[in-house]
Amino acid sequence: PLNRNAKVVHANDTHNNEQARFEANIEDIFGSGKGLDTLTRELEPLGMNDDLVYSFNTDFGRQLRVNGDYGTDHGRGNYMILLGRV
Repeated sequence: PLNRNAKVVHANDTHNNEQARFEANIEDIFGSGKGLDTLTRELEPLGMNDDLVYSFNTDFGRQLRVNGDYGTDHGRGNYMILLGRV
């Protein structure tokens, strides 16, 4: 059966110590045996991976310049990344 546990990362508002926090978030999502890896392995026997699109986005952008706490403050723009099989 499909494990329906999910982890939502709420550590994205990185006004300080951004690099370490970003690296930990990326590991939680993309690391071996973590978020997407686990989900993909669990969905493979069900034949669902070819029908999925993952969306990563933000509701606010970041300034390019680092602030005094090794983070970045809110800026203009945002991003969206879509991942899926073709």
